[in-house]
Amino acid sequence: MVLTTGDVLHNRYRVAKLLAQGGFGTLYRAWDLSLSRPCVVKENLAASSDAQRQFLREAKILANLSHENLPRVTDYFLIQNQGQYLVMDYVEGQDLDKVLEDRGGPLSEDRVLGWCRQICDALTYLHSQKPPVIHRDVKPANIRITPEGKAVLVDFGIAKVYDAASKTTQGAQAVSPGYSPYEQYGKGKTDARTDIYALGATIYALLTAQEPVESIQRVVKDPLPPPRQLIPGLSLRTSAALMRALQMDPSQRFQSAADFKLAITPPPPVQVPPLSSVQVLNQPVAVHAGREGLPWVWISAVGVLLLVIVILIGQIALGQSSQKAEPPSQVGLISTTAAPEAAVTTSAPLSSPIGAAALTVAVDPTLTPLAYFVQSGDTCSEIAEAFGVRVRDIVSQNEGLAPDCAVLYAGQVLLIPQNEGPLATPAFIRSPTPQAAAVTQVSSVDGMRLIYIPAGEFLMGSDGLDRDAEDIAQPAHKVYLSAYWIDQTEITNSMYQQCVEAGGCEPPAEAFSRTRDQYFGDPAFADYPVIYTSWNAAESYCRWANRRLPSEAEWEKAARGMDGRMYPWGDAPPGARLANFGEMLGDTSQVGAFPSGASPFGVLDMAGNVAEWVADWFGADFYATSPYKDPKGPQTGDFRMIRGGSWFNPARGLRTTSRLWNYPDLTSDTIGFRCAR
Repeated sequence: MVLTTGDVLHNRYRVAKLLAQGGFGTLYRAWDLSLSRPCVVKENLAASSDAQRQFLREAKILANLSHENLPRVTDYFLIQNQGQYLVMDYVEGQDLDKVLEDRGGPLSEDRVLGWCRQICDALTYLHSQKPPVIHRDVKPANIRITPEGKAVLVDFGIAKVYDAASKTTQGAQAVSPGYSPYEQYGKGKTDARTDIYALGATIYALLTAQEPVESIQRVVKDPLPPPRQLIPGLSLRTSAALMRALQMDPSQRFQSAADFKLAITPPPPVQVPPLSSVQVLNQPVAVHAGREGLPWVWISAVGVLLLVIVILIGQIALGQSSQKAEPPSQVGLISTTAAPEAAVTTSAPLSSPIGAAALTVAVDPTLTPLAYFVQSGDTCSEIAEAFGVRVRDIVSQNEGLAPDCAVLYAGQVLLIPQNEGPLATPAFIRSPTPQAAAVTQVSSVDGMRLIYIPAGEFLMGSDGLDRDAEDIAQPAHKVYLSAYWIDQTEITNSMYQQCVEAGGCEPPAEAFSRTRDQYFGDPAFADYPVIYTSWNAAESYCRWANRRLPSEAEWEKAARGMDGRMYPWGDAPPGARLANFGEMLGDTSQVGAFPSGASPFGVLDMAGNVAEWVADWFGADFYATSPYKDPKGPQTGDFRMIRGGSWFNPARGLRTTSRLWNYPDLTSDTIGFRCAR
């Protein structure tokens, strides 16, 4: 029955107002006559004996809950032939549905995430109960903001305790369109991840002022627009976190509210050491530049060689001793450099493409020197924008007061004094890194030369200052990879032919290429990359060769090195000497034909020729939640990742961060692969 104003329940609670009515019952604001204070009464009208027993069981659990972002359950009782009642604290304030209505448009990202991180805390508390308590009706109308700014998750109550035996929630199957995931429509098992979907939908609605597409409708025809498509100013981190929380498959969502909270929590600011602790050398040097009379200024920062040959050889030997495959037929050191006994200062001139005076900063020899072209009066922020470096890596100690910038680069602080007088338009270039010590070995199975990639951290993905970067290549994030080996080139026709003849591989789906009637099996193209091989065929080949497909992270580190470069050779755009791309040849080229386009580790053909299958499943939002150490991509998916661009792709497809994907059974004249170990 629907109660009316003035009705007294249980000789104690006088009904003051109907607050809401829905699938989980009816909610009333009431007055506690015994304690003389407001309260909320939740009425459930299910009259069966099973429903009553379930209510009593769960009410006892809920009455023992205590969390600052949840209302207290203060009483519960049954009225025969009428219903079951739960009494909770009345939370002063306004629900987010009303806040959104009053605003008349999207709410600010900072405010919404601040409130919802508190709700994550409440959900973490509920889900950690034994048995877990699942709210199952998280939505803007059920989050109240108190006058002090605290977010409280209200209206939790009936039939929501998780049954570990059946792995679902007992009781009602009511839903809130737009906020209930697919499984809550009776299409699967509901658990804590049901609340994560609902909270993601809540944040989506608050940030976009649009109710998310109903999950049951998403299955039929209507996709969910990414929130950044509706609110371009939304941070990529938040957008990616929401798209993961709103995955249809529960296994692809965040697996806990604590993980969701972490994803929507801004990272701490970069800590920059004080300039007084860094020794900076500033010595003008006269050289001949594009303009007569413009001086070159050289700054050399103290750097220490990080690669100690003795240690490296020991690591290599250790790595080889642990290999299960047959030992390589050749191991050698290339371009080794003895480590100095003391710190060294190095500098090397860089040419100026615009004839402007420049500042060259030479850091640790294993890193990339940076060339800065600046104007008098440029601020650090303007310098950062011109160069496209990450803003968070730029610190201005006295911006606007003195002509100095302080740049945090590779853990070192470097001072950049600005030149006097008018110069050319500011521009920046990054010079190629000299080849570091390379360690190679040759496979005794297929004759492939492998390059050793040492363990360590690198920057993966693009940041927001790369205006051409796809959303799926963001955000930039640090990744630590254990040491591994990767093929120096793509697998060739002759190598793949060996696998076919040995019975380890099926022949390519087609024997021709774009412009050649006979390609696979023709000796003239033995050293060209094999094509028309699916992901499954590539995986079979690598297994036959006692190797495996590289992970997406392994591929990217081998391609871009440690300095976050845009292409394997640096930041300069692709050219005819660097890669086979943009249909300039109209077909594949011999592997290793573009040595000038080698990566910092000496790996070839990482851009152009053929795009390459890698091991990972595709996940549009995986970068936002990627593990720090040795990430392997999502556990499942529909598509496999492809990296590197091909002879057909334009220049932007050759970026070290560019990501492509397709069905694993696809074959194409633009896709090949390489292996790793």
